[in-house]
Amino acid sequence: MEQKMTTGEPNDLDKTGLCLLSLDGGGVRGLSTLYILKHLMAQLSRERPELGNVKPCEIFDLIGGTSTGGLIAIMLGRLEMSVDECIDTYVKLISTIFEKKSRWPVNLSGNIKSRFDATKLESAIKDAVTSHGAKETDLFNDGGERGCRVFVCTTSHETKDIVRLRDYNVPSKDNIPATICQAALATSAATTFFNPVYIGRRKFVDGALGSNNPVDEVEGEAADIWCPGTGDLKPLVKCFISIGTGDPGISAIEDKALKFLSETLVSIATETGRTEKKFIARWAKHFDEKRYFRFNVEQGLQGVGLEEYREQGTIEAATHRYLDHQAQEFRVRDCVQNLKLKRGMATPNISKILNVRRDNELEDLHHIHTVQGNYVPYSKQSHTSSSSKAPWTVPFRRNPVFVSRPNEIADIDDILNDDSAFSQVAIVGLGGVGKTQIALEYAHIMRDRHPDCAIFWIPVTSAESMLEAYLQIAKELQLPNIGNGTKGIQNIVQHRLSQESFGKWLLVLDNADDISMWADEAKDMAGPVLPKSKYGSILFTTRSHRTAVNLAGRNIVTVKAMNSALAKNLLGNTLIDRSLLADERAVTDLLQKLTYLPLAIVQAATFINKNQMTLSEYISLHDSTEESTIDMLSQDFEDEGRYEDGKNPIAATWLISFEQIQASDPLAAEYLSLMACIDPKNIPRLFLPLTQSVAKSANAIGTLKAFSFIANHENSQLLDIHRLVHLATRNWLRMQGTLTEWVNQALGHMNVLFPYPNDENRHMWRPLLPHARYILESLPWDRPTNEAICLLHVFGYGALKDGRYKEAKRAIGMVTDFNESTFGMEHLVTMSSQKNLAEVYFRQGKWDKAEQLNVQTLDSMRRIFGIENEWTLVTMTQLVSIYTAQGRWEKAEKVELQALEAHEKVLGAEHPHTLTNKSSLAYIYKQKGKWNQARKLDAQILKCHRKTLGMDHPFTLMSTCILAQNYVYLGLLKKAEALQMQATETSKRILGEDHPNTIHAISTLASIHRDRGRLEDAEKLQIQVLNRQRDVFGTENPFTIWYMPPLADTWWKMGRYSEAMDLLERYLQLETKVLGAHYSTISGRSRQLRRWQIHQQLTGGCTPS
Repeated sequence: MEQKMTTGEPNDLDKTGLCLLSLDGGGVRGLSTLYILKHLMAQLSRERPELGNVKPCEIFDLIGGTSTGGLIAIMLGRLEMSVDECIDTYVKLISTIFEKKSRWPVNLSGNIKSRFDATKLESAIKDAVTSHGAKETDLFNDGGERGCRVFVCTTSHETKDIVRLRDYNVPSKDNIPATICQAALATSAATTFFNPVYIGRRKFVDGALGSNNPVDEVEGEAADIWCPGTGDLKPLVKCFISIGTGDPGISAIEDKALKFLSETLVSIATETGRTEKKFIARWAKHFDEKRYFRFNVEQGLQGVGLEEYREQGTIEAATHRYLDHQAQEFRVRDCVQNLKLKRGMATPNISKILNVRRDNELEDLHHIHTVQGNYVPYSKQSHTSSSSKAPWTVPFRRNPVFVSRPNEIADIDDILNDDSAFSQVAIVGLGGVGKTQIALEYAHIMRDRHPDCAIFWIPVTSAESMLEAYLQIAKELQLPNIGNGTKGIQNIVQHRLSQESFGKWLLVLDNADDISMWADEAKDMAGPVLPKSKYGSILFTTRSHRTAVNLAGRNIVTVKAMNSALAKNLLGNTLIDRSLLADERAVTDLLQKLTYLPLAIVQAATFINKNQMTLSEYISLHDSTEESTIDMLSQDFEDEGRYEDGKNPIAATWLISFEQIQASDPLAAEYLSLMACIDPKNIPRLFLPLTQSVAKSANAIGTLKAFSFIANHENSQLLDIHRLVHLATRNWLRMQGTLTEWVNQALGHMNVLFPYPNDENRHMWRPLLPHARYILESLPWDRPTNEAICLLHVFGYGALKDGRYKEAKRAIGMVTDFNESTFGMEHLVTMSSQKNLAEVYFRQGKWDKAEQLNVQTLDSMRRIFGIENEWTLVTMTQLVSIYTAQGRWEKAEKVELQALEAHEKVLGAEHPHTLTNKSSLAYIYKQKGKWNQARKLDAQILKCHRKTLGMDHPFTLMSTCILAQNYVYLGLLKKAEALQMQATETSKRILGEDHPNTIHAISTLASIHRDRGRLEDAEKLQIQVLNRQRDVFGTENPFTIWYMPPLADTWWKMGRYSEAMDLLERYLQLETKVLGAHYSTISGRSRQLRRWQIHQQLTGGCTPS
């Protein structure tokens, strides 16, 4: 690589040029690609230990791939995996999807048939995506800004053209709205291997059909991004790496159709040599200058088919043998030497930047001095000695740990880099997001690029600091008649810079939050305060979006929190002990807690450096108490890039904004104070009290958005407040002595909004649960007020209805204790809370406690209110459920008949509570073998529920599930499956994935799948149910235990006898421990296990006939 002639330092291309990575397709041989890449990254990490374990997404500006290479590109770039993580994920993926294949590649109609199960591919990809921080539904191009861009090749089924799916926008290209999973499926849907993939109405197949070696596609895509006007990409490329999946050999085209489809099609799609040769011929200069590298195992992989996942050892051995060859060692060395010079990701306007710098270097080369007959390179310093005198009043040196923000700097440059007209731009964002550092970096970039450009810096933190900076500029410019006073100094500087004879200048106004400051200083001045010249530019930084609009109009660059890769780089640059980065889980956890905010990251790293602590120790301290977190966020720290009068800690920097809001928009300050007393996420707008003026409310919310304190939610009726702002606001209120007052206001407002929970108003109370919890946790409970108990009561019952039994027990238990001591044991309020507590015990599987408390409460209610009282009836229904759960059918039937008779008399035959009792009685009849009576009741119930409650009501869903089970008993499995699938999806939508009713619905669907012979589908759902039940309710919850035998039954049917018996044996152990020894006799599962054991003894473990 060429170096600067005078210094031996890397040139600009080596530091900022493009690094491109192209990844071939090749099925399981993609492991070879990953082993090569792992070797490169390991060598690079050794060369630059300060970077830690380097990820490809931290080095490459663009990664493109097809088929296997496309999957790997997505994992490395979009999901930001390390190479080791990618290898582990990829091995699991190929082992899953290539395990079984169809023998025939065509169907009876002669159409190409997929040889592998596409559902397995889809499931494996979804697992890979969700296990690395994304959701199944996340878009491939979600609009987020990432330093590393990723695209994958696929083939349009309709036109056979190559189509590129991108995780970024290219202005001249259409965006296909694929999810991450769809993009991965589309690039890997190899013909004869998997079914085509649909994205919207378009149909796609494997990208390898058109471009198995996608190096030409990577070249074209990079040109579209960085030089769309000229297509002149080569001068911008620092390092271009193409990695193959090993030479598969060349096969002759076969005549027989089947052999053609199963062998030759694969060979055609994987023949990459011709592409490689043509590309090297076009990029010969880069190849010679060691800027283009092609790695591809030449021997040892010819016999490994695309799908032969068991050949992993062969692939690894052949790749290591290839890398151990001396020729490859030299090429790897040259490649790493190239990559190690990379400093930051490429900006969108890199073409403009490198062209300017190249022009400057060419100008230097034209000035050659002759000394005693010898040619000596001209010294740029001597040539630009006059330019070195260009005024410079920037108070900070270049930040040595600055992490490149390429998109923001490029946006600024696009607006300001117009020599023909005056331009101005405002950088806006939350305090601590890095606005000043970006402005500082841009000032230094301008100084490097234009040595003749005068650059001035004015801190607008106070009127005094602003005027002092203007005075310094005037002195630097040696303006006449200025003295040491600041009166009229703005006008003097403005007049001089507005003269076009002055030349090129850049003025930075940092922290320009309060426009009134200028107004106060300029009220006696005749002209505008800010200069204006076609050779000048102004760059503002501000926390307020409204101020940004007033200052720069549409020329606004919004700075958001860093992505995870940039945040990790900043943490690594700031830590003294970089070995702390080896704890990747702690790194991820810490950055998430700090919300990827640069100032918070630097402050945390400084605290860690000073106290020589680990990341985990810092996290523990951060999490211990709210006061501890605030204390750490308020710690001052040394920073060269700060003003003498500036407030450096992250908590302190927001106090300025709080005070500005309080002075300028009291309603916004009130809203902020209220939001600080509830959970920071998913805040309903209705929680913010409306004033008489809707416009004032909208303006107040707009003020908080303008300071980036709150943000719109995907749901337009919800708002989010920044987590650290939330904490800092609470601390601000605490410092003012008003936090308790605001918490009480939030409590009173929540009591007005929170209805008594039932299924009909679930949409009203469920979104309020986390906010009610937050308020309750903020209250003192040594002497609770009536308002606090009121909210605790409805919160506890809401948690019970929502399946949050631990929270419900704590809340309802506290309410019950309060009511017993305040109102006595036989007050209705007390008995109501006792009934609720008994229901919590029942849901937790503590049936003895539930029965004892229920019987006690029911006796009191019967004696005081009689059997036909509504509260008495609800308590009787609850007792029936307790008896039913224990298998005490006679007692259950007796109490249920009494309850049903009273319900029909008091509430009517079609009341929801009456129907619930009928459903319970039908279930009891089934357990006692009274099938006809049960079916009649079930039909009546479902008809009434649909009529009175609608299809989406939880009671209707429950009745639908029961009807589906009846269809199973009648042998109508297909009808049962369709009905149960409908009920399950509706339950997920209405109640949520973790609700007990939803879990039960999924379990029922799994059993129907099993009965229909869909054993793998059944197993998947049953494992999901069991895991979710354990996570939500614990291993020893009776309902968790009950979901174990159905999975054992499925495993037995699949021939996995040992696993089935082990699980059933474990079930019986837990059943005895939790429910008592008598219960295994009732359930009959102990007899089932014995039958299985006898079968194994008789058959020697053979499959039953």
